[in-house]
Amino acid sequence: MLIAQMGRPGLSVSQKTEMWRRWKNGESHSDVGRALGKQAASIHGSIRIRGGIAPLPRTRSVRALSSEEREEISRGVAAGTSMRAIAASIDRAASTVSREIDRNGGLNKYRAIIADDAAWQRARRPKSCRLAVAPRLRGVVTAKQENWISATWFLWSCFTWRAEPEVIPSPLSVAVHPSVSLFDGERFDRRRQGQGPQGSQRLQCSH
Repeated sequence: MLIAQMGRPGLSVSQKTEMWRRWKNGESHSDVGRALGKQAASIHGSIRIRGGIAPLPRTRSVRALSSEEREEISRGVAAGTSMRAIAASIDRAASTVSREIDRNGGLNKYRAIIADDAAWQRARRPKSCRLAVAPRLRGVVTAKQENWISATWFLWSCFTWRAEPEVIPSPLSVAVHPSVSLFDGERFDRRRQGQGPQGSQRLQCSH
């Protein structure tokens, strides 16, 4: 039960590299498994999930902090060095150093190895959509979309249905323009034509 909860240990980076090298050379799952000390089923699953095609080797962007730079930041934090002094020692902006420390535990918990591993994990692709993992942001975007749809419908109806005064405005139009009555089609038609005391300031829907 404990083993099931913990899960089986996976392949390390070096083992995966060796697995793909042997697989490209035509070795069977069993042969690769024996060489790596793993079950053939584990090798089969690791290869199958990639469609039998070895992934491209991961590389670090030149703009990203290196492990050596993170070690220098860690030493500077431990010594109580200022952000600007640490940034100058690795030829980086002070804001870069500040963000690096803040996103990895702050001054009291920053560790170079942990920060570097976390950076590699964050750089993995594909990533989940931001709206899928941020419910609050998703709610704001949804509300904005509903308002945009309402306003768009009002403008479309103004130009499309101008020739039919009997058309009754929908609740969406009333939501955008509360002064418009649901049951006053004539008044609605006059507003669409820009009539009334403030007609010159309203949208003109003439052909």
